[in-house]
Amino acid sequence: MAKILLIDDDEALREVLCIQLQRANHEVKVASDGSEVLENLDAWIGWTDLVITDLFMPERDGIETLRGLRQSCADLPIIVMSGGGRWQEVEHFLGYATRLGATQALQKPFSRRALLEAVEVALADQAERRAAAC
Repeated sequence: MAKILLIDDDEALREVLCIQLQRANHEVKVASDGSEVLENLDAWIGWTDLVITDLFMPERDGIETLRGLRQSCADLPIIVMSGGGRWQEVEHFLGYATRLGATQALQKPFSRRALLEAVEVALADQAERRAAAC
């Protein structure tokens, strides 16, 4: 079981993803955008094992959120997701987020299985990095 912070401005999608993650025995907290997270970063970083964030959100988008999280916690696994928002070049933005340090990238819409596999891979990568550091 992991503690997952889920960031997305779409309330309905947040609820569906939260339920899927909880059914997989993860503890989930949600935020509606990156501002909410970055303004209280110490509290979130101390709690979470994994962040899942949308890229296109009002106020503070996923790229800004990713950068802020990476500055504070370089080893935190982060999964980015996007359906493109106003821009249709979703693969470009997901690739850019990966180059900035996202652990995994999911293009919306994605299946429950794809979500849970991305979570599993991100957490396994983190465990391997920690083991190698010891």
